[in-house]
Amino acid sequence: MMRRIEIWALLTLFSAGCRSPGPTASNWAPIVVWQGNAKVQSVAVGDVEPARPGLEAIGTDAGGRVVLVPTKPTADSAQVIHDHGTKLTGIFIGDVDPSIPGSEVYVGGYCSGETGGAVVQLVVRDGQAHARRILEVDGFVHGLAHLAGGEGEPGALVITSYTGGVWLAEPGRGKMAWPLRLIHREPDDGDPEHRKIKDVVAGRICGISRRIFLAVKSGRGVLLTQGGANWIAKVIHEEPDGIARLALDGDGSLWLAGNRGRVVRLGSTDGAWHATPIHHEKAPLRGIAHGAFPAGSGTAHLALYGYSKRCRLLASGRGGWQAVTLFEDVDLGHYLAAGDLFPKRNGDELVLAGYSGRIVVLVPPEDG
Repeated sequence: MMRRIEIWALLTLFSAGCRSPGPTASNWAPIVVWQGNAKVQSVAVGDVEPARPGLEAIGTDAGGRVVLVPTKPTADSAQVIHDHGTKLTGIFIGDVDPSIPGSEVYVGGYCSGETGGAVVQLVVRDGQAHARRILEVDGFVHGLAHLAGGEGEPGALVITSYTGGVWLAEPGRGKMAWPLRLIHREPDDGDPEHRKIKDVVAGRICGISRRIFLAVKSGRGVLLTQGGANWIAKVIHEEPDGIARLALDGDGSLWLAGNRGRVVRLGSTDGAWHATPIHHEKAPLRGIAHGAFPAGSGTAHLALYGYSKRCRLLASGRGGWQAVTLFEDVDLGHYLAAGDLFPKRNGDELVLAGYSGRIVVLVPPEDG
């Protein structure tokens, strides 16, 4: 007998007019947890409410709303917890501010109207959010990440903008503004579109900690490595038509999703960087996530989403990489995240969103 959650999911899917994902799809259950009137810009999964067991998801939309998807989501269970008033995209969930117990949420976008850039800190407790604007920069904030502290150094929030800037911000004391330090600026070639930083990851990358990697619309994959008081930038990849999204796995390997639809694994051997294309979609990609996803009798570790409207798994086998379609949305896909929202089920869930104005949680089959 179907579980109640799967019945709700299927009823929501059919009432929204979605097409079946096709004969190659596995029996993952989609749950439409949010339907808004603006494109959902991004989604992320993390421990938003530390006092409550389990993980939650957060989404931001083009109208500036921050949407909370609760632990163990059901149909229409998401709620708006903050309204910034203008477009947001960047999200990071984690314990950055030592003055606040547990995790915080950071969202970034325009400062006001369609000018400047701002980052807002949200402390979410019991479904309510306390919001504080912690900093402003000179361009739309599209990417946020956390750089853990090194020996004798505090951790910092990494902020990237559409003007090509990369800043580190350390938590300010009390209600003071967070000090900002510009560590990189993408070169100006005369086309402002080329300087837009579309995604950022930070951490241990290919065996070395405290690195930052930038996905730039120009196609530049830029690695930032600390050298004393300065940061050294090195272009280690050029992707035709630009890089859209990034994933960093537990081994420190980088996975790139491109505007041309390519998926590329980026790694290094003895200091030499090498790019391995593993898959190609016909439509631009706008989401890539790394996790543990049930796929037949095995486990896939990559998921994709983009302008094809399809969310797909990539499974590695003897015959190479195989793509399996899980779900097809009603409009173009824009962002994808993964996390264990239902711990008693098998594997990670996927959270996707885009031009439909919806946030959809894909739940894997219980028996894999």
